[in-house]
Amino acid sequence: VYLLGLGSWAGYQAQKKILEATPLFELHTLEAQMTENCTVVSVIASRFQALPGIMARLLASLARSGVPVYQTADSAYSISALIPEADATTAVRILHQEFGLSETGIPGG
Repeated sequence: VYLLGLGSWAGYQAQKKILEATPLFELHTLEAQMTENCTVVSVIASRFQALPGIMARLLASLARSGVPVYQTADSAYSISALIPEADATTAVRILHQEFGLSETGIPGG
């Protein structure tokens, strides 16, 4: 069992004590840090799975603009990046340019 620890929250400490007292589990703890003031930017379209390199384009365009990406996600209809909230306006502008979106977010609209 892996237990992810974010600081010394009471819930974390309680879970840790219970798991340590259970002989059926070998407990491994991982320390983590929480980053606040983040937001998610997404590009939404159909058939993203059919477009090779689409996530690489998103990451490269944000990297060229100095926008750090903490996490990514994708689905059949969207690609998303977790970024600092302070960089949201820049990221939206860059993604509009990279993927040919208008101000409305509708290609050619």
